[in-house]
Amino acid sequence: MPKNWKEELIFTLLMVTFIVIGMVTYNLIIHQVVENGDHSFWDFVKSWYTGACIAFLTALVLEFFIVRHIVALIVFKVIKVNPQKPIHMILSIAFVTMAIMCPFMSFVGTVLDVGWSGLSGMEFLNTFWKNVCFIIPLNLLIAGPLSRLIFSKLYKDIEKKNIIRTDELI
Repeated sequence: MPKNWKEELIFTLLMVTFIVIGMVTYNLIIHQVVENGDHSFWDFVKSWYTGACIAFLTALVLEFFIVRHIVALIVFKVIKVNPQKPIHMILSIAFVTMAIMCPFMSFVGTVLDVGWSGLSGMEFLNTFWKNVCFIIPLNLLIAGPLSRLIFSKLYKDIEKKNIIRTDELI
């Protein structure tokens, strides 16, 4: 787990990259292929690239500059997760992050899909619930473990017994 802001940035870049790749691909398959019947490969690639760039930048800025501080505050000060129990800490951070990021990113995705003029509460809720169903397994089973694996390979000096300094994350 990250010990300072540089490591936090690297870990955030990894997580955001894997989550954006998965979520943009999932949402385009749902909206373009399944719902609209658009099977044009080049339209899919163009939409994926545009959506991924916007989603990546939005998620990175939100996560690194705003959400991570709120998550640390909630996890370590409100819920008071014990940093000695890594699985509790990992799951708490993951679920609180998803609870905060999913509505914001679903809103961004809805605007990208239907535009400002087509934006409605029902359209947003439809996108949000579909995203919730996909983000949980994506985060817990793919993006989180893969990010932690790559991060641990990059920072081999971090041992399992290291404890996160919670005051540094807030």
